[in-house]
Amino acid sequence: MNLRAQLLFWSGALLFLLLFLWVFSDILLPFILGMALAYLLDPIADWLERAGMSRFWATITIVVLTVLVLALNTALNDRPTVGFPLKSPDCQSPSSTLPKPTSVGSSTDRSGEAFAVVWKSSRTLKKLPPSGVIAAPA
Repeated sequence: MNLRAQLLFWSGALLFLLLFLWVFSDILLPFILGMALAYLLDPIADWLERAGMSRFWATITIVVLTVLVLALNTALNDRPTVGFPLKSPDCQSPSSTLPKPTSVGSSTDRSGEAFAVVWKSSRTLKKLPPSGVIAAPA
């Protein structure tokens, strides 16, 4: 192969890799995290193998210990270690933040008032002095 053919091949391969990563970026994160976790836990599995366990039982031991640590942490902290915090004081129930349904034209419909305020403020903005500063009312 000559240099031009190699450059063309590797440019196409790089373009395909970038396209692949862009298309599947949403689903690749768990796999990348799993590979990183396996890389970090491999020395522990090697140590357990040197201590006399088979690779299978070393893996089972690591998984069971990880689940126990997460369960103990959840029990002691009264909230999940991973996932959405269910008892966070900052969270409100979704129904408390939604507007109450009203029918247009009813006594509780305030869309007309809101429109009047916006209309009035837009007309006021057109009457700004040249300096752009509005004096505070006395």
